[in-house]
Amino acid sequence: MSGGVLSLLLMGSAAKTALAWEKNEHRILGDSTYHQTMRDCARRLADTAYAVGGETAGFTFPHKLSGGLNFGELSAEDAADDLARDRFHERGSSLLDQLRWVTKEEVVETWNAIISGREGFSAIDSLSTTARIRGLKARNVVGAYLIYHLMALRVAAYGHELGLDENQTLRASLRLEATAQGYLADGFSSGHMLVPGSGLLTRLVRRNNIEAHNHYAHRGVYVINSRGDAWQAFGDGVLHWYAPTRRAVSEACRCSLKEVLAAFFIAREYTMPTALGAWMDSTTPGVTLPDIVSSWLSDEDGAEYYNDRVLPTLLLIPMPVAATWSFRTSERDNFGISKRFHYPQLRDENMRDPDPDGIDADFLYPPSAVPDWLIPAPFVAIPLASPDDLIRNDPDWASVRWIQDRYYHPSYKGVLLHFGAQLLFADGQEQAGGLIGTGYGFWDDLMVLRNVSFSIYLLPSNSEQKRSLLVPSVGGGIPIEIAELRALRVEGGMAFGLRSEYNNIGPTLALGLDSRTWPIGDTNLGFSLRLKYQWFYLETTVKGLSVELILQ
Repeated sequence: MSGGVLSLLLMGSAAKTALAWEKNEHRILGDSTYHQTMRDCARRLADTAYAVGGETAGFTFPHKLSGGLNFGELSAEDAADDLARDRFHERGSSLLDQLRWVTKEEVVETWNAIISGREGFSAIDSLSTTARIRGLKARNVVGAYLIYHLMALRVAAYGHELGLDENQTLRASLRLEATAQGYLADGFSSGHMLVPGSGLLTRLVRRNNIEAHNHYAHRGVYVINSRGDAWQAFGDGVLHWYAPTRRAVSEACRCSLKEVLAAFFIAREYTMPTALGAWMDSTTPGVTLPDIVSSWLSDEDGAEYYNDRVLPTLLLIPMPVAATWSFRTSERDNFGISKRFHYPQLRDENMRDPDPDGIDADFLYPPSAVPDWLIPAPFVAIPLASPDDLIRNDPDWASVRWIQDRYYHPSYKGVLLHFGAQLLFADGQEQAGGLIGTGYGFWDDLMVLRNVSFSIYLLPSNSEQKRSLLVPSVGGGIPIEIAELRALRVEGGMAFGLRSEYNNIGPTLALGLDSRTWPIGDTNLGFSLRLKYQWFYLETTVKGLSVELILQ
């Protein structure tokens, strides 16, 4: 079949930084997921025939899937573009809202592209970090995971109807699932939860996104999932030493792979492995295993797989939270302590703690953004219960506030854009003009300097005596803290006269004042102001004032 695949949409051209999970973490997580799950389905792991009713079936669980790489290695390779838009949660959006862009039509068209030959199973086998089925441009990491996972489920279930034998079906479905799990793992990384992943302004400040990503990866983000678990998630470099994050992402990845294997066994009418069947029964008690799998394979909008079909893995994906209702259940942990179920507090006054101190309202979701089963029964009853009465009079309920800074201050590092005006004096004459430029910020703080950067300015004149100056310069600031001022700026460079009487070359010097940086919404973009006095030592000494607005 045709192996044509479209290139992945890339964001920016800056060099790579650390992965949401470091590559080795992705690999180890994928390998652990694969082997632990397969252990429930075969007496031995890779390359071992599965016994059905005392007879050997004609398939094996493959060790290598594509290009000589195994499940974990492929998952790590496919997760390499860490700053792609489809690697981030949509900031401030619930799980339900993030799935709404995945339409039924998108699901059907993607599946048709696979089986019609435009992509084909040979293309699945050659998926890489620069290739995606149908050139899929997902809006967020949750939707991207769901699309690839649904395709893995369908290949596992329908492979025999498409003329694939057991081994071909397993290889193709597991290859798609390896890509899906790269997204799924990224969905648990704190560095991918509060950093905006889309929008023109966001793409302009790739370096700021890197800084914010790394900040939250190490600072952590408080999250809940739809199963009522709450924890503090972390990002790259800490997967193997922070147990709550490791447990959460590992359980979700194993759950996702179990769904694919369950679809394979049900479709082939093979005896379901005991452990896998018991897990399936626990996900939807009272429903037959074929009916469970059938509900996963139906053509639905993305939100329906979560809200109505209740795909088990989707219940485990976290979303940031500012406050929760903690309900004491009858179930006890290993220490005899009652386990608690966390519901998100919501934006409506009757669905949140009446005392708002310390609660970030931007991360309180509206009732329409969560499924009905994530709204506690007392708050949907008629008449509505009083939150104040509930948490004071019912010992089973408590209000929890997850307090943290959810707004990362924009960094000076990365691409800078300069806009402004200047007024220059030479030979007793004054000339007004504009100022535009671009540059790169290297450090926010370097020893005793702030805002260290290199920039190139163009200074055209607006007067009848036309002139233009091209000025590359390097500068930094001495820290000060006076009102809104942050640094005393010093710059040096060369001035090139491009027209008229300034068509020669000479050194330049500037002294100025830098303001603090003001953030622009949730874009990770910021701006600051700079006032400076400068000297251009050309054939005629030129000096004057300029004022700049710097986007950073």
